[in-house]
Amino acid sequence: MQSIKPTGTQASLDLSVYPKLSDEQTGHLRYFHNLCSAADGNWPHMGAQEPGQEFLDANRYQLATMAYATGLTHYHRLPVLRGLFKPLIRGLILKMLQREPWADLIVRENIMYSGHLLLMTSLYVMLFDDDEFERPGSLTFNWDPIFWGMGPESFSYDNRSLQKAILAEMRRNDWVGACCEPNLVFIVCNQFPIITMHYNDVRDGTDVVSGVLQKYSAALEKKNMISRDLFQDWVSVKQGRTAPPKSVGLTAWSAAFMNTWNSEVVRAGFTKQSVGFITKIDGRKLSSGKALRNAREVAKWLSELGKKEELEELLTNDQATDSQGCWTHMDPFSGNAAVVYARLNVDDGQKKMWGQPWTKEYLQTQPWVDGLEFNQGLDCLRGVWDEQAKAMIITVREWASRATYVGSAVHGLPSGTWTVYLKKDTTLNYEVPTGEKGVAMAMETMEAGEEVDFVIMRDV
Repeated sequence: MQSIKPTGTQASLDLSVYPKLSDEQTGHLRYFHNLCSAADGNWPHMGAQEPGQEFLDANRYQLATMAYATGLTHYHRLPVLRGLFKPLIRGLILKMLQREPWADLIVRENIMYSGHLLLMTSLYVMLFDDDEFERPGSLTFNWDPIFWGMGPESFSYDNRSLQKAILAEMRRNDWVGACCEPNLVFIVCNQFPIITMHYNDVRDGTDVVSGVLQKYSAALEKKNMISRDLFQDWVSVKQGRTAPPKSVGLTAWSAAFMNTWNSEVVRAGFTKQSVGFITKIDGRKLSSGKALRNAREVAKWLSELGKKEELEELLTNDQATDSQGCWTHMDPFSGNAAVVYARLNVDDGQKKMWGQPWTKEYLQTQPWVDGLEFNQGLDCLRGVWDEQAKAMIITVREWASRATYVGSAVHGLPSGTWTVYLKKDTTLNYEVPTGEKGVAMAMETMEAGEEVDFVIMRDV
């Protein structure tokens, strides 16, 4: 039941206590949407350096980091906007399944594709309780070149069969990890499937990850791969030889995600590992050449460990030209994904998700919003549920310089009388019967460039 009436009463909340996304943060999310909306085979502004997708700025790394940044934003900053983020992460997964990101297949020695795809799909399941990528054959790769090859081929997986393939390779390598290229195991590559195993354990009521971590940690220690100095870059499986670190990049990337399950070691090592790379001298601006060349890894590391001052200084180097007007190069991985990840993450962002992943039961208790979409020309600046105040706060801003109509549905409201506060002192009133979950509608016409708050509160 609903009624619409003008009223002189505004929602009795101080909205300033609910943080808004910045212009940079909302712009990054719009870019992700634009990429997902591009036709198959179209990769705007993603040009990797190596056409075979074999270098460190390959499409798969960009897509995976975009998905992780989107997941962090939804979990930590805009948790009620399920209808906004679900198609975005799904779109990134579908882009990942196209031919360009997977230059070779999953089954062996490709953990930096298979591990990322595994975590992307498990994030989707965890955040939205949707089993689309858990169904048999949901991750199918079709290989059908026109002028060469042996005819059409298909390789079918789903999230759990993909995890089994990765576990089999870790087992073959005596648990030091799965290879990301022939004969080489990198620490960073194996953090993504480990995080996934934990999320899948929570969903399935199993405990695969504990046994894996026990064997994996022992194997790393045996090879002397991890210390409070920089981590070893990789280990050659057949020869058993480790490669000493050449820079801070791989340590930073590893630590940014290892903070989930091994936070004590990660935080204890930061001071020593960052010396010479993230060091301010005589108060001068942080501008180490080696740190900047590894900005995509270092930025994620700093954001996860909550090093705000160092991160802000690093991110001042994200412009096309320097102070003298000289052109500076921003590689696609850094500009499209890693800088975005760092801006959208929070202190211990990955660790907090590891510690409290959303479950089916939790999601069923949480109100959420549907109907807001990126293609409406809107930025979503707020989207939170205040359990104590029994209030939902949504802030949107029109950015496309044209008037637009906004209509969103708030699902899962507990029983009671609810008031939706709109602009111009207008309200909508809804009654949710006892023992039921209700839906409220928030509808408004927005002018070009206008910012509007929607507040839905239960009457006292």
